[in-house]
Amino acid sequence: MSMSQNGRAKIVSVLVAFACVVIAAIGLKVSEPAEDFDDINGTIGRPVRINGADLLVTRVQTGTRIAHRGEVAATTAGMFVVVRVVLRAPDQSAALSGAELASGKRVYASYTSLGSLRAEAGFEQQADLVFEVDPARIDDLTLRIWQREIVHGISQRALVTLGITRSNAEQWRTGAADRTLDTEEYGSSRAIP
Repeated sequence: MSMSQNGRAKIVSVLVAFACVVIAAIGLKVSEPAEDFDDINGTIGRPVRINGADLLVTRVQTGTRIAHRGEVAATTAGMFVVVRVVLRAPDQSAALSGAELASGKRVYASYTSLGSLRAEAGFEQQADLVFEVDPARIDDLTLRIWQREIVHGISQRALVTLGITRSNAEQWRTGAADRTLDTEEYGSSRAIP
């Protein structure tokens, strides 16, 4: 092999390696979860229409211990926020599988995996969503809840303000002290009344 053929072979191998890196980067970008949501704003006590179903946040509680059927399952030096939600599916089955709390740029993942909140057509399901939070960073807490999808596109996401504001955050922190919250992770399913 002559010197010029050896030089061309190196250039071709560098170009092939570069092309592979570019293709891999494109593949990673395509497989990243979409951040595009059609946000639907709501407040505690008022239903939010999402994906053909109604989502209702009925209760927010704070504490330092989580219990299931009366037995303490978890404790925290911080604070737990438990959000009771009801998903009503009047016409078609519905599911929501992603949930987080946000306070400004601070985001709290669900303490327990949501799995899926699912209601069959004509039914509603109730569940308690549990989040462990930093008590110093709870101003304007908002529940973000949506359906995770394999094929990414613009999805609906409910943003429900929980009523914890800068002016009342200290009351929520004080109320959480040494309090045990009995939760229903997947709660009950019943026909819509």
